[in-house]
Amino acid sequence: MVISQDLKTLRKRYVTALLAGDADKARQAVSDAETRGLGIQSVYVDLLAYSQSVIGQMWHDGEINIGVEHLGTVITLEIMSELRRQASVIRKSNGFRAVVAPVEGDTHMVGSRMLSDFLIIDGWEVDFMGASTPGKDLVEFVKNRSVDMVGISVTMSTYINNAKLLIRDLKSISPSPKILIGGLALNSSDVELNALNCDAV
Repeated sequence: MVISQDLKTLRKRYVTALLAGDADKARQAVSDAETRGLGIQSVYVDLLAYSQSVIGQMWHDGEINIGVEHLGTVITLEIMSELRRQASVIRKSNGFRAVVAPVEGDTHMVGSRMLSDFLIIDGWEVDFMGASTPGKDLVEFVKNRSVDMVGISVTMSTYINNAKLLIRDLKSISPSPKILIGGLALNSSDVELNALNCDAV
């Protein structure tokens, strides 16, 4: 298991690599994390997601421009693709299918991609929709698939209403899939989780 100081050092190295746009150094930090015993879920959550939140906050605070933030995000998504391929080579299908997407209007997709990857590694068949899929089209897509679960991410409270409308429309499908919602927007004190009417948060 990676000890606290090791993790702090790895995070610093990874963030530095993202800010420099250095994909090779970012990959090396991830490789070193795995060598030190960090499992793939911890790599995703404790290293990649943490570092993405750091550079996102730096952009929000005006410390870096959007180009630096976007390049860092692309590097992280590429590394996630590599990790997913490695981890899913030996997986066995569990017979379940999910659709995963950010809510309409929300262009942040790292969190939803992470959920998608975790499901794939666990044996799910996953249709990852990426960003900017209109809600009505997502619902139509789900209607035409045999889907067990829909995972929705919402990172900004601005889009909570879009999430409510999407959940309502997904619930109208018969039989309706299980609905999971997550994302930073749910941490807002203004969001009533029970009012979202989904199956899991």
